Amino acid sequence: MKKLVFITDIGFKEKDLSKFGIEYLKKKFDVKILDITKLSNFKFLNNKKICDEQIILNEWEDLQIYFKNNTINFAIDFVSDYETKKKLFKILKLKKISTGYWQNHITLKIKKTIKERIINFFFTFLDLKRIKAKIRFSFFKKDIDYFKYDFLLSCGLEGLKYDYISPNTKIIKAHSLEYENLKNNFSVFNNFNQEISVFLDQFLPFHPDAIFVKKFNPKTTEKKYFPALNKFFDDFEKSTNTKVIIAAHPKSDYENRNCWGSRKFIKNDSLDLVKNSKFVLAHQSTSLSYAVLLKKKIIFLTSNEYIRSYDNFTVHGYSRYFNMPLFNIDDYSPNDILKNLDKAKINKYEDYVKNYIKYNLNDTRGIWEILSDELNNNI
Repeated sequence: MKKLVFITDIGFKEKDLSKFGIEYLKKKFDVKILDITKLSNFKFLNNKKICDEQIILNEWEDLQIYFKNNTINFAIDFVSDYETKKKLFKILKLKKISTGYWQNHITLKIKKTIKERIINFFFTFLDLKRIKAKIRFSFFKKDIDYFKYDFLLSCGLEGLKYDYISPNTKIIKAHSLEYENLKNNFSVFNNFNQEISVFLDQFLPFHPDAIFVKKFNPKTTEKKYFPALNKFFDDFEKSTNTKVIIAAHPKSDYENRNCWGSRKFIKNDSLDLVKNSKFVLAHQSTSLSYAVLLKKKIIFLTSNEYIRSYDNFTVHGYSRYFNMPLFNIDDYSPNDILKNLDKAKINKYEDYVKNYIKYNLNDTRGIWEILSDELNNNI
């Protein structure tokens, strides 16, 4: 059997066994998960061993020894930290290991208006964290030729426009994680006694990335955000005759916070909630792909606080792209809710699927079956 290794620097969780198709791939390859979390800037994460295939490496020397003692045919890179990735690629190139990447989600390419570009410039100038992020990204761009992959599991036409693809990169036409989840989800239950709408929560303003990864500053405050959001939900429920359910973010912790009043929140079940909903509400979320695939109308939300964050450009961009309504929860007329929903059409969804989710809807194979076929037969 050929040896296939996944390399991660953010630990490995129980849910990742199915996400990465470990049980299926074990039938086709000698599969290992090389957990190098302790070698990266994410070393604060608690990476426990959860399966026999997982190998936790605590020193770069340990990784070197592993590569020396094992013949590895393929590696799939899930390393996020730039410095860690750079060191890893030096080793992979030296060992001539065929290295690939799975675009499990492609971010919508948003065209900013002139006004948004000007505002974005001042936001960047005034935000030290964003200046540092741009400097780090400039180093990554400088080294981009070093990070060319040998093969790429791509999930849409837009995925072919990234800098880490070379003319020699083998393109494996596949699909996103959300499409794979929907493909494998056979649930038809509906435990609600009336039609529901679902809000795709981002765990604002408590999201841990704002504390640990420091990639964004959500700007929102608990004092203003939740009262305004709950009031909007009240008006939305009256206008649409649906009940708003919160699809709580996977990293959320609302058990000891009175954020939603009597409103129900459900964690780790976004797909089923979207599947059973009439409408989907969101700022932005990878789970928006479920709404697109299931052809649900989307209502995008911002606020007077959220407008001051960089993420606000993304929300406006999604709203423009899909031609779906956008509401400021601090400044809206309840009479406009149903009026705007009636105008919304889902005619951009098919285009989004082709560009960002899946190449070929006629290919019924799962993501890891596609990968296995290509690695064993064509690479």
